[in-house]
Amino acid sequence: MKGKLKLSGLIVISILAMGAAAATAAQASEFTASEYPAEITGEQLIPYVFTIGPNKVSCEATKITISQATPLSLVTEQPTFAKCAVGARPATVTLNGCDFLASVNGTKSISCPVGKVIQVHIYANAAAHVAKEDQCEITIGPQEGLGTTSYENKAGSPEDIKATDNIGSIAYTVTKGSKLLCGSNGAGTLAGEMTLTAKNEKGTPIGYMIG
Repeated sequence: MKGKLKLSGLIVISILAMGAAAATAAQASEFTASEYPAEITGEQLIPYVFTIGPNKVSCEATKITISQATPLSLVTEQPTFAKCAVGARPATVTLNGCDFLASVNGTKSISCPVGKVIQVHIYANAAAHVAKEDQCEITIGPQEGLGTTSYENKAGSPEDIKATDNIGSIAYTVTKGSKLLCGSNGAGTLAGEMTLTAKNEKGTPIGYMIG
């Protein structure tokens, strides 16, 4: 009987050790460049689309930049959204200094300077865009724990990362425009894919991966 209890105890200890090792490995995952400092650029693979009420704001030229001096589990993405439209209607996404905080575990947060928010404007046509006469204004403020983003290491010379954003529950406020055209206050989404590549101080491509 004592032998069985001893064996059971060893099995339990072994399972706990395996669990602790797995947890340590999970915690060890970081955004890692092959040398530092590193400048990371994200180039879209497909257009990024904000779904805000009845509108899908599609941006054809989305980029992010990240600066890293060490491996990190949380990076600050400085994004730009350009060439945006809702169908034939021009649109703009103005960051006003707001950044995305991207965690290696797949969540993102929006961080803004005090008193600042992301602004989305939708215009009836190109002339209205030039005149800055918008149909809709939507604001997106700071918020945490948005998900999800998945990351995939891509083999190559050098390696890079494919990031797929399917971010939901982004709270927004409609500050201008009719409910018919602009919708009401609510929660939207952001979806898209990009490749994250890195360069060193000399501008030479280097490896970048989750590791």
